[in-house]
Amino acid sequence: MTRMLLVRVLCLAACVAFVSGGTTVGASPIRQLTQTSASNLRPVWSPDGKRIAFQTNRDGPYHIYVMDADGGNVRQLTSGDADDRHPTWSPDGKRIAVDSGSDIKREIWIIDMASRARTQLTRSGAITSFPSWSPDGTRISYYVYRDGAMDIWTTEADGGNTVQLTRQLASERNNQCTFACHSPAWSPDGRQLAFSDGDHSRVLLMASAIGATPSPISPKDERSHFPVYLPDGRIVYVSEFVTPDISYTDLWSVDPRAGRWRRACSRRARSS
Repeated sequence: MTRMLLVRVLCLAACVAFVSGGTTVGASPIRQLTQTSASNLRPVWSPDGKRIAFQTNRDGPYHIYVMDADGGNVRQLTSGDADDRHPTWSPDGKRIAVDSGSDIKREIWIIDMASRARTQLTRSGAITSFPSWSPDGTRISYYVYRDGAMDIWTTEADGGNTVQLTRQLASERNNQCTFACHSPAWSPDGRQLAFSDGDHSRVLLMASAIGATPSPISPKDERSHFPVYLPDGRIVYVSEFVTPDISYTDLWSVDPRAGRWRRACSRRARSS
């Protein structure tokens, strides 16, 4: 099973690079950028492609570090007793948003890259996680888990105009997953958000405004999740099929304006 999982992960990584145009015939082999005994997770490219932010527990709780694209010039951005996770760059590359706190309460904070000053964005008193900047840098979306339910909210980058977008997106009452595992994806024009439903079975799309209703953009009877917008407005997402005998992962792209799907990559592996 371990080998099968590795094959699926490698295939997915290759497919994402293919769809986003990030590979060429002469591309370099995979390079290891971190070499520590700690966990180094959630890498994200800066908007200019020159730096990578990531979370690591090399000094205790998870903190945010930044390094050059070649793995050099590593510097610690956050410190202290708080647990900082899921970094995401502002479109201008000057700030990074994270969720910070503990297992029982987390809030969204913004860190200034130049001064390393921290500013608290949300005060939900709940578990608030996976921030995501709008393309123009004026708003941040995130998940809030409270009272057995998880929903998507947005807040202006200065902390004003907080809006709850979904109602009971995932709830424990419905035996759904209320643990966020990816950020809501903004469309290039900032008018829509793509995300998974509470069962992680369909990808949903909704306007990034109060009163909007989510609509599915992936077929039924699949496990589809991890949507990502491409610059041309298409959405790429992962669909999975897993049984004790066989498993495969497909990468699909869909144009939500036209409703046309295209399988970008598929990989099947039999369990041993």
